[in-house]
Amino acid sequence: LATELKQSIQLVYVALRTCDFWVLVGAVLMGVAALFESAEGVLMVLANTFSRVALHVVPLGLRQEPSGGGVALMDLVWYGLPWHLRHAYRECQRQLEISLASGCGFIGLLCILRALWYVLASVISANLLMVTKLLQAGHLFSRTLAWYACPAYVAEFA
Repeated sequence: LATELKQSIQLVYVALRTCDFWVLVGAVLMGVAALFESAEGVLMVLANTFSRVALHVVPLGLRQEPSGGGVALMDLVWYGLPWHLRHAYRECQRQLEISLASGCGFIGLLCILRALWYVLASVISANLLMVTKLLQAGHLFSRTLAWYACPAYVAEFA
């Protein structure tokens, strides 16, 4: 983060020295992209960890880097709430089958509590993933816009 912000500040200096508005826009967008990327990295670790602990599986959208902002938004839609609720539903079905097969009230209660945990964990994990993907899309869009604003300088500093 510090290196990218330093590069952005150097680009602001170049923009002020050359009085070029588009270089200034590119510098600001590079700084915004660096902040988005840093926050995205922190939330990505949290989302991966929570998903693995809570659901015992990490969605493919969290395991690979998207090629652009549009792909990140598509991952948000595809791997957000629908993917998580589908996995929670499967786990609830499994817990119900265990509960019915056991014939014991205590085990049935434990299975119901575990099913509730999976539903709650899937909602929390889905929200973490959606915020992460929004930050990822913001990072990729602002990096692309910075390149379009001043391709020569952004390519040199990036």
